[in-house]
Amino acid sequence: MENFSKNFLTQQFNDYFVKNNQFETIELPVIQPASLFLEFASNQFIRNMIRFRDNGGRSLCLRPDFTIPVSQYFIQSNIPQARYFYHGNTFQQVTRSHDEGTDLVEKYAYGIEMYTHEKDIANQEADLIKAALNALCYLGFQQNDLTIHIVDISFLQHMIECLMVSQATKRHLNYVIKKHGSYAAIPQDTKEKLNDCNDQETAAYAQKLLHSLKNDTVITGSRTIDDIRQRLTEKALFAVTPIAKDIWRFMDEIAALDSGIIDCIETLVEIQKRYVDIVNLDNFMTSINQYIKAFKMHNLLVDNICFKAESLSTFQYYDMFAFEIYYRNNPHCLSRGGRYDSLLFYMQSKKYVSACGFSLFSDAILADLPIVLSEKQGKG
Repeated sequence: MENFSKNFLTQQFNDYFVKNNQFETIELPVIQPASLFLEFASNQFIRNMIRFRDNGGRSLCLRPDFTIPVSQYFIQSNIPQARYFYHGNTFQQVTRSHDEGTDLVEKYAYGIEMYTHEKDIANQEADLIKAALNALCYLGFQQNDLTIHIVDISFLQHMIECLMVSQATKRHLNYVIKKHGSYAAIPQDTKEKLNDCNDQETAAYAQKLLHSLKNDTVITGSRTIDDIRQRLTEKALFAVTPIAKDIWRFMDEIAALDSGIIDCIETLVEIQKRYVDIVNLDNFMTSINQYIKAFKMHNLLVDNICFKAESLSTFQYYDMFAFEIYYRNNPHCLSRGGRYDSLLFYMQSKKYVSACGFSLFSDAILADLPIVLSEKQGKG
């Protein structure tokens, strides 16, 4: 059997992406400005970054991720679109559980990033998943053995947008989730505090604001009538305990979703019936059906696609869509990727760019690939 190694994977992926699909290979420095990552990473990820200062006092780090520096490279190149292939090490420090020491974790990853003007979002994202699957199949994996998990905090954000509450309340719910990094990490007492907002305090707040409303004019700085109404709605929502509890119960059910895409739709229909007074999922369901159509057009096995509502990444830049690929029921992720249009905006790109990509993890692939090929040889 082939002697599988990092060099083997490098040759195979270089053949697939560069020779066969005309991606441009780029190499990025291992040492990066720490500030490049701080705005887009969770607190836990920042703690795990290996940071230091140079002689001039600049804060630097060993490269913890590829997507952000690749995006910066694209912006600085000042070109309309690009398709990059990269590979190399990423570095983190992880605290040991048995003492207060830390270990250096060095991982080797391959990946692509694509910057285009594509407008058909569902089609592009189905194409992205297909590209990751094809790369794995090029090594010898079989598509019917690969499970795709569409996993991202944006799923919960879509659900929040479906709530029939004020924009202020939606912002507040998003803030709570982002603050804790994932829905599962929100302490129960945080929800209880929101639910148990003091009714007397809220009534006094409302009375004060309503007293200030005079002839629909601007009052007290930048507070307009609409702004006051939004603030009042937000306060009132969490003062009325039954409504607040319904919202948290709805979010609990959504966060627990972990099923095949067809089952997910059926579950959402049932959830909609239970919470018809606070949420309308019609637009979201239309969007999901568009994805299913796109998946089928790309010959993706819909039965192998699962939705999981939890966040997959300690990075905040995935804003619309993200996925992970696993071999059968094995726990280690072979590939992870998604869309991050907003990252380019925040990094001061002066043009609309559709940005998406994925990474392929050598340790996981090298653990599963010998099993895959030995089974194929046995069948042969």
